[in-house]
Amino acid sequence: MFKKITSNLLLLIFSILITFFVLEIGMRVYQSAKYGTPIHTSQTAGLWQRASLDPELGWRNTENYSVEKILEDAKGDKYVARVTTGKYGFKLFETNNGNTRIFIVGDSFTDASEVSNEKTYWAVLADKFKNLQFYVYGCGGYGNLQEFMIIDKYLNEIKPQIIILQLSVNDFINNDYMLESNSYIHNNGLRRPYLDSAGKIFYKNPRHLKILPEYLITHSRLFYDFNYQTQILYYYLRSNNTIEKEIGRIGNSHKDFRHSAELTRRIMQKIKERVPSVKIYAFCADYAQLCYDEFKQIALSEDFAFIDGIPQAVKLSEDSGYVTKSADKAHWNEFGHKIVGEKLAEYFLNHGLAQPIKAKLERP
Repeated sequence: MFKKITSNLLLLIFSILITFFVLEIGMRVYQSAKYGTPIHTSQTAGLWQRASLDPELGWRNTENYSVEKILEDAKGDKYVARVTTGKYGFKLFETNNGNTRIFIVGDSFTDASEVSNEKTYWAVLADKFKNLQFYVYGCGGYGNLQEFMIIDKYLNEIKPQIIILQLSVNDFINNDYMLESNSYIHNNGLRRPYLDSAGKIFYKNPRHLKILPEYLITHSRLFYDFNYQTQILYYYLRSNNTIEKEIGRIGNSHKDFRHSAELTRRIMQKIKERVPSVKIYAFCADYAQLCYDEFKQIALSEDFAFIDGIPQAVKLSEDSGYVTKSADKAHWNEFGHKIVGEKLAEYFLNHGLAQPIKAKLERP
């Protein structure tokens, strides 16, 4: 009797494992066909097809990646985008010698998977200032600590004279483990580095399904997608009571927001301490007044030059009838990127960075 029970139990476990294996392979084949990426166990699942898991950074851009796809803007108009990465997963890694070197670091707005590389804001900027040398690293979902780690990792090789840090208002969520683990909209369910109150780096997965082991969510596309879809369901069920809306109601005095703001300030301080002789510029890609104002204050307190007016310029174009966003209505389309590139070029021209190549901003 005991042998029969043991045999049936082992058969059940074996069946479950085979079912999981088949579903996992099926998910990988489906996603690889949909997103045009190779099947590889080190690549993340779901929305992060162009990234690979990394023990230090959490995840990073896949090196020498290329995909061409047909996308839509917020109006529904279709266009072709060819998205590529090169050396180390950089979006742009120039190798000329003797020029002023500019290191741009950011998140999904700089990664710009919604447009071809040559249509991005940093490509517009590089085209304007041909006498400068640009290095660009942007990765979807990155918080400011990961951006610092990218700067730290490649600083000695690039030796930049200027760093441009692209910020997003959701950085305050991504910079704080407690805030991110309570967020349904700004949480990609992947293990990432965080800074603790003592200034030390620790690693956690801000997953919502605590019953699932962190390893499974991080390494299995099936469990990752299940966690992510459950997270989306939670968001719709609690869309009127999210941590983002709670912070918006309470404002700057929100206890957890103040904690995140202090962590963010420490990260900016780490960047400044790492490159004390490098001029650092920062700009915010999107706008929520509370976060935008906090970023501006933090940047100025750490002696960064804060470039004002970027999301406002995009909003002004939208109010004038231009389509500036991609289908997700959050990230920029080609014209949105051009507006941002032109605005940055105008700022640097006015501040004596270099003489640009003139070009006319036209409506597409």
